[in-house]
Amino acid sequence: MKTDKPEDQTSPPFAQTPAWLLTFTDLTALLLAFFVMLLSMQKLEEETWQAITESMNRQLNPDEEKRVEAVDDDEGVEEVFLTQAANLDYLAALVTEKINDHPLLIRAHLSRLHDRLVLSLPGDLVFDPGQVTISEDGLAAAGALAEVLVLLGNRVEIAGHTDPDPVVSEQFPSNWELSLARATAMAAAIRRAGYTGTIAAFGLADSRFEDLSKTFTDAERAILARRVDIIIRQSAGDAYAP
Repeated sequence: MKTDKPEDQTSPPFAQTPAWLLTFTDLTALLLAFFVMLLSMQKLEEETWQAITESMNRQLNPDEEKRVEAVDDDEGVEEVFLTQAANLDYLAALVTEKINDHPLLIRAHLSRLHDRLVLSLPGDLVFDPGQVTISEDGLAAAGALAEVLVLLGNRVEIAGHTDPDPVVSEQFPSNWELSLARATAMAAAIRRAGYTGTIAAFGLADSRFEDLSKTFTDAERAILARRVDIIIRQSAGDAYAP
């Protein structure tokens, strides 16, 4: 005999759920657990993580001020000291005062170029003709210059020059070798006088003879042609350029 269901009896809530959906849910849960296990076994590099977070931070906060974290000394970070170069205008005034007060340096010529100071020492002040041994006056001049240079962080270079007359010496095949030997001798004298920085020395022979001012007399040009230039660059460092 057929009986009717009570009107208030309802079917279970999952009675209408397709069977495949239950299987799919179980599979999704298993896959999620699998990926969680894989991630837990991976070791994410600290640098990689920092790069990711910094990149995201820059994208999300483009106007945020960059922060630099302090590093403890025990982490082995090497300290770097940067030597500051003196301003050339200040340095020109300092060198001018020095040469005006020195009985030998008063004969030197100071030139202020856009990126350097050039203090030209007349050849007869530093060397005897055709020689590379510094005279007593030259040593005194080197000592006076070292007192100024030791206070600076600017690049220092020494350039030796000669006149156009060919050198007659077995020791020096040409004016190039002679000018370089004189520059090296002057650099060594300045270092012995107390300057501990790097000095670049190079010889220019007579390649800059035409740069001498036409206002000099022939005698003055001949002396200055055999000059030694003390070059003080605008910047700090050890590199050099003639």
